[in-house]
Amino acid sequence: YTRWLGALRSLSASETAAKSGIPQTAAWHNRILSSQLGSWAQLRHDTILYVKQSYSTGAGCDFPDAYVDPYPEFYARLGSLAEAVSVTASTLPDSALELKNQTSAWAQNFKAVTSKLEAMAKNQLTGAPHSQELLDFVNDAVKWEEQQICGQVTRSELAGWYLKLHLNEHAAFEYDPTVADVHTQPTDEAGNDVGRVLHVGTGTPRLMVVTAETCSGPRAYAGLAFSYGEHVTKDWERLTDDEWAQEIQPTFPDVSWMSDVLAD
Repeated sequence: YTRWLGALRSLSASETAAKSGIPQTAAWHNRILSSQLGSWAQLRHDTILYVKQSYSTGAGCDFPDAYVDPYPEFYARLGSLAEAVSVTASTLPDSALELKNQTSAWAQNFKAVTSKLEAMAKNQLTGAPHSQELLDFVNDAVKWEEQQICGQVTRSELAGWYLKLHLNEHAAFEYDPTVADVHTQPTDEAGNDVGRVLHVGTGTPRLMVVTAETCSGPRAYAGLAFSYGEHVTKDWERLTDDEWAQEIQPTFPDVSWMSDVLAD
């Protein structure tokens, strides 16, 4: 088997072919490659039981390790906010019992999540490994069953802590960029009416890759990061969320000071 592969590899030696006057074009090399792979296919056919097939990564999603931004105070303050919401919800009248129960359940779930994230952030600061319980927590972020009925996508069996961060779990699936007009410039330096309006807003979360030092050396982690943009309109135009969603479709209006972070 290995001798046959060695024979095929010899066809890739370009020095001998170059001396023969054969044109060293991409088309010629592709023709040789086709012959090599064709013979390799026959070789694999006759030796298929010698070794297991290689497998690419499946569609499953499981993280053997995790990274949480090392800001435990941030998660602690979010937990305190949830506690305050729970106290406020407890004062709602019986006429709002459904909202009262829904809000209390949300606050309890939110507090549980931020407590775990706070613990992981502390581990990140000290370099301590995450416990199996915390890794199981990370891998339980989002789960659902999805199917199409009459051309419409329906989701069932919703589970996972990320969905429970929303008062309405289905809201977690919605594309909802938001915008706010935060400053108005009535005139330019010469006093001419311009009506410029500064808008700030969000878009689709971005994929982020961060490399962190661990006990076993540097390791890369992938996750989602917020997107923030700014846009100035003229003639006193103030954008709604729907108009903003259309505005950011071709190109998201990133701020210049993020250029060193973002990749094309």
